[in-house]
Amino acid sequence: EVESVVTGLQTLFANREARDRERLQQVVDFAADPRCLTKRLVGYFGEKLAKPCGTCSSCLHPGRKPRRIPSSPIPDITTADVAVIQEVIAESEFKVGDFYRSRGSYNASANRLGGVADQYPLFSKADTALWGESQSFSKLGPAFRAQESDSLVRIVRDYPLSEWVDAAKARLTELEVKIPEADPAALARMQFDQDNRVKPGTFSRAFGFMRRGPDTWTAAKNGAPQMSQPKQNIPPLVPAAGPAAGFQGDVTVAPVTNPQALEQNPDARPASQQPAPAKPKP
Repeated sequence: EVESVVTGLQTLFANREARDRERLQQVVDFAADPRCLTKRLVGYFGEKLAKPCGTCSSCLHPGRKPRRIPSSPIPDITTADVAVIQEVIAESEFKVGDFYRSRGSYNASANRLGGVADQYPLFSKADTALWGESQSFSKLGPAFRAQESDSLVRIVRDYPLSEWVDAAKARLTELEVKIPEADPAALARMQFDQDNRVKPGTFSRAFGFMRRGPDTWTAAKNGAPQMSQPKQNIPPLVPAAGPAAGFQGDVTVAPVTNPQALEQNPDARPASQQPAPAKPKP
């Protein structure tokens, strides 16, 4: 009986939603119709109009393009807009990671700076974030030599015009790691950004502190922004999650048939965990 009531309610709400959507679509179609609106409205109620009314917006502006419904003054978000948004977000994350590094919290800085470079590869300071990540791994000790090398390799390969390339190559030589070739696509992208950035003028630099919005002139002008959901990075000193711990198997329950079993049978616990023998009564 309960299931039938639930099914009936679901059907009722589904039908109501379908009717509401149909009526809404009729309103949208009416508003977007380039023909005489009065004539269409009269026809909806079963009457006919011999000729256009001449007073509705469609009649007054017959050459106008069909209306776009829904109409919004907010323009569509472009790839350049996404790059600007990510520049602002990445800048705040970078400042946090750089603060951790300046305070000697290299575990946190490696995690934060590496996440910035991974999630926002078009960030104007992504190469600096990778350099800071490599320095943090270096401070954490030889156990993180591979992670340090990976960060340095990415600087040389993916950011060939970076100011940190020479230092990264020198460090890779010390670590006896092969220096990679620069990615031609990355080289072209960075060159395009450098050639098309409009640096702020003297007035803007002098009164920039009065600006209400963030400074975004360094945002990428070329390339496709990362559109995947941000993933949560794990700090390098946090152990990775292993297989599920605990007991694995079947547990059975049965009634007690011999109350003296605990006293008569040998103890299954290891010797180190067995209780001390009871002292004899005097």
